[in-house]
Amino acid sequence: MSLPSWSYRYYFYSRDAVKIFLLLPLNGIFSLILWLWWRISGVQTTIDRNRDDPGCYDHSAQLLKCWGSVRVISPFPRRLHFLLTHESFCHPSYVLKYDVTLLDITEKEAIFVETDRRYVPVTKSKYVGMALGQLQTITTRLVILPRRSFMKLADGLLQKGLPRVCFIHNHSRCGSTLLCRLLEQTGQVMCLCEPEALSSVFLEITKVVDRDARERMLHAVVAMLIKPTVNESRQAPSVYVIKPRGNLADRLDIFLEVFPKCVHYFLYRNPICSSKSTYRVMSLSLMLQILKNLFDLGSNSISQKLALAFGPTSRYNLSKTLARNLIEFTFLRTLESFLLYKDCVEQGMQVTGICYGDLCEHPKIVLSHIFQTCNLPLSLLSNAKRAMHTDAQSDSFLSRFWIARASGRAPDFSAEFMRSAEAICKEHGLDVTERWSSMRLPGSIECQETKTESDCR
Repeated sequence: MSLPSWSYRYYFYSRDAVKIFLLLPLNGIFSLILWLWWRISGVQTTIDRNRDDPGCYDHSAQLLKCWGSVRVISPFPRRLHFLLTHESFCHPSYVLKYDVTLLDITEKEAIFVETDRRYVPVTKSKYVGMALGQLQTITTRLVILPRRSFMKLADGLLQKGLPRVCFIHNHSRCGSTLLCRLLEQTGQVMCLCEPEALSSVFLEITKVVDRDARERMLHAVVAMLIKPTVNESRQAPSVYVIKPRGNLADRLDIFLEVFPKCVHYFLYRNPICSSKSTYRVMSLSLMLQILKNLFDLGSNSISQKLALAFGPTSRYNLSKTLARNLIEFTFLRTLESFLLYKDCVEQGMQVTGICYGDLCEHPKIVLSHIFQTCNLPLSLLSNAKRAMHTDAQSDSFLSRFWIARASGRAPDFSAEFMRSAEAICKEHGLDVTERWSSMRLPGSIECQETKTESDCR
């Protein structure tokens, strides 16, 4: 089975393709013209001085009025997605407003988005990812901080100490949005779902040799993500939950080393089911995602990383047909995160596994463990469990987008591939009997026997 050719034609003639291949380049040309005007008018001179002169800190933040945004699904939402003009300069503390959120961090600057406060906060799992919320809601302005000002402001927050933070690490299509939805239902938890700034900072720290400098940068980004803010009830949350993008699952060891005092969970699912689910809803973008992962965050290629983890990838007997190759590649990415988690547990790092089947069948047990670890009152369990009765992504922009583009039944894995994958897992002490459905990673929350996901079509 191969990917349907009509889906490619549909994509390249759709409005999203027009946005990617026409609107974004046009906005890039407009940005270039705007930069030339800033250079003539002196605005760019002020920007350069604010970036280079520490004495210009008090007015180093640049406010850009947003006239619109190019709303398109993209793994790299950047400043280019917004139509902007210069407004003024102000104090960096402007970004501490609760309706201003961090979008991106580059080598020279940090980019914040100010959204209309009448809308659902962009941190909500309704948007699945913060970047999508920042693009889909009405943006009033962007705030640009020079790197130096960003670090100084973050250092001030870090001196006061980080509040209670819980990281939910996960691979793709494993129920992470559902878990965030359950936690949000308590009213005392603020979830920051897939902040793009975390992905950006990992790209940046690969260029930094000094370990302390890298840790300082990661701490700064997290501090600015969970800056003093309030929830929808205008109250400070008791716990901040950060759910990194699924492609950062292979950075689990770094998160555990840099944030040892934070709570860490690793949510996982039967890799057969999650891979097929990923294929069905993301068959069009999966190839783009693979290309991104091949150059992911400046690391080695996937084949090199897999070889370091468990030998040459040829041992997996990847299929030559496109559809099977895509789904098997996704399977390997998931398996790679499993083995990294297992290594972290064996090294004594403080991380706890959560099986998706346990979350669905025994939500009270799983949530009780999270509540006790995060010092949340168990009386909120009844509130959290109410979210089990609704689709975590129902009627969201992202769900409508993918459902409209979902392909049919996912292809089956080849027998040769599965035999090779099972052999590697057994070498690493993972139980993959009963078609992987009974697999429990070490260090997971103990629950009763759960139902198996036998029908992963």
